Amino acid sequence: MHKPTPSTNVNASGFPERLLACAVGRARAAGIYGDLLELLPTRGRIWFFAAYIRTLLFLTWRVVLAFLSGLVSVRVIFWILVEYLHVLSIPSTPRTPLTKFIEIFLTSAAAINWFTLPFFAIRFGKRDRLTLLSAALFLSTLPGFFRQLPHFSLLVDAAGIATLTILTASLCSKEWRNAGLILATTIGTGIGASVIFFKILDTAYHFAGKIHPHVNNSAVRMTFAELTASLAMLVVAAVCSRMHDRLFRPSITGETPA
Repeated sequence: MHKPTPSTNVNASGFPERLLACAVGRARAAGIYGDLLELLPTRGRIWFFAAYIRTLLFLTWRVVLAFLSGLVSVRVIFWILVEYLHVLSIPSTPRTPLTKFIEIFLTSAAAINWFTLPFFAIRFGKRDRLTLLSAALFLSTLPGFFRQLPHFSLLVDAAGIATLTILTASLCSKEWRNAGLILATTIGTGIGASVIFFKILDTAYHFAGKIHPHVNNSAVRMTFAELTASLAMLVVAAVCSRMHDRLFRPSITGETPA
């Protein structure tokens, strides 16, 4: 059936369609946006934009809720666990370069995973393989938050090895390979984005302090730190959603990738 050509300037593709694709994938977004365009000549521009906004809100409320839940989960780490344990901690036993690497990897993976676990659960469902794998990593990385307490060095090392083993095993498994690939890429992206964004923040903060010394206060720094962390997690959410859409969405034949 031939669809009538819209008589207005609304683009048949572009940013509006890509925005829908972030929530439902490119194929379904093209169909939804095409249906709206088909009704545009008879309903008018006001109806079109109102219908588009309603559709966008209906399709993205779960994504927004998942993202906010992930941010709250990350705040629980840094404001309750990390800060509280840091106050109670005493110097731990000396660490070798290898065990220090395991410790850094474990705590970094734990921080990212505390965002991804609620995000995956709400965004993709509790039974999704990505959510289940993230839950396994949540348990394996949990000892990383006790790294500064005495006599926990061996537990931290064991937890780091267990985390690497779970990721490696998932990548070697045909059934869990896609989930392992998404989670490993997500953790790597989250760590990289956090380091880059906080490095930019730190440079900008010190540069601003030289020009306007009065802006160097903890409230301003914490505000920008929160925004920077949120931006890093936004990159994480975009990467894992995109990969999940490519690797787990049913194909044209109706088959779901393994």
